[in-house]
Amino acid sequence: MEAWLTNAAIACCLYAAWAMLSKSAQTLGLTTNESQAVQLLPRILFTTYQIGFKGLRDCRWLDLPLTGTSYSLLSCLATILAGFYYSDALLDGSGAAVAAISGSYPAVAYVVGVFLGTENLETYKILGVVLAVASCLCFAQ
Repeated sequence: MEAWLTNAAIACCLYAAWAMLSKSAQTLGLTTNESQAVQLLPRILFTTYQIGFKGLRDCRWLDLPLTGTSYSLLSCLATILAGFYYSDALLDGSGAAVAAISGSYPAVAYVVGVFLGTENLETYKILGVVLAVASCLCFAQ
């Protein structure tokens, strides 16, 4: 098995664990805001460890390209907002349904990319979009 496929499968399992554990935390008394706050500190510590203190020190902070930096900040904002909506969805929805629907973002990104002209129409990707939607419908029932 190729390394990227192994890593993707592991990430899938870990995201599933995150969905189940987040739902459990909220059913055991944490509010959405408390859950997000509890998850924040380990994320900061791990990210700092992952890129290393040397990586932070050697970053070309004053010479970062404006467009790339802007896109990165917007990406961060989208992730933060997605986390809040995800947590709120877990309050009322089933963990499997919420994970399936929110996990269909690659299909959404592909469709938007086709309309923006950054992706080409390809039969197997269209099939993937159809199957992703079908999966969402199945888990949402």
